[in-house]
Formats: sequence, C-alpha cells, structure tokens
Amino acid sequence: MTVNSTGYWGEVTATIDWCEHNYTLTKYLAEFWNSVSSLVILVLGLAGALLARRRHLEHRYIWLNFAVAVVGFGSFMFHGTMRFGWQLWDEIPMIYAALVWLFVWLEAPWLTMRRSWLVAIMASYAVLWTTLHAVYGFVVAFQANFGIMQALGMLYTMYAMTQTRSPIVYWLGHMYVWSFFVGIFLWSI
Repeated sequence: MTVNSTGYWGEVTATIDWCEHNYTLTKYLAEFWNSVSSLVILVLGLAGALLARRRHLEHRYIWLNFAVAVVGFGSFMFHGTMRFGWQLWDEIPMIYAALVWLFVWLEAPWLTMRRSWLVAIMASYAVLWTTLHAVYGFVVAFQANFGIMQALGMLYTMYAMTQTRSPIVYWLGHMYVWSFFVGIFLWSI
C-alpha cells in the first residue's frame, strides 16, 4: 500500500524508476528495499577501504573500496529520493568505480609493463563521461557503458584465473564470474 505517491522528496525527476513501487513503506524513502541494500554496499566499501589501509595495501585498493562506498551512498540517496541529481550520484560513481577496478587489473603487480599514461586517459574519460551524462542523462548509454567496462574487467578476471595455481583463487574467480552474470541478468529484468 502506498504511503504517499509523492513522498517527502516530491515528484520523481529521475530518468528511470526501478522495480519498486515508490513510498510503500515510508514517505521518506521512495524505494525502500533498494535504499536499504545500497547501505550494505556503502558499509562493505568502507570496511574494505579500512581493511586495505590496515593491511598496508597499495593506495589503489583503498581507492577502489572507497569508490564502492561512494556508489553505495549515491545509490542510497538515488533510490531514497528518485531525484535526477542523486541519480547522477548513483550512476557516475559506478563508472568511476569501474575505472578504478580496471586500473587495479591493468596495473597488477605481476605485470612488468607500467602504463604511466593510463591514469591520464582514465581521468579524461571520467571527466568527459561526467559532463555528457550530467547534461544528457542517458540511461541506456550509461547501462551499456557500465556493462562494457564490467565485461572488460570480467575478461581480464577470466584470463587471470588461467594464470593461477591457487585452487582458492580459481574457485573465487569462478564464483565471481557466475555472480557477475547472474547480477547482470537480474539488473536487466
């Protein structure tokens, strides 16, 4: 039962309205369950960043987990309000986190070649994407962009799995690949 079709945040201004009916449990959160699940992403991202820092891992691992936390925060605000400004805080950090993830893979410690130009290319892409997405707010292009970036990372994950002798790493890689495909399927329906 809908509490209030408009809710505390006013009319929906987002370019996409997901699978939940808005404001069914409280007038303060448009999509209650999407909001709550986003808090899990926020907490796990912060926990990962703190763990990476505590274990003195390279800064890129701290940044990767922090980026995931920002995605969780933006996603909570987007699904809680269904406002376009917070939609950008959900989608743009997803692109940033994907770029950091690709950077972590492409600059893996076992690679002998370092790409000093990679950060500049990725930062330029992030600025270009942010500008275009903020102005045009295209949903399908965002989903395709994010999906392609994830697929590239997935291909690299699958390649890395063939290079390991560790059964645990191999098993985790398989679990990751399958959960990725299940997640993409569920995201797209």
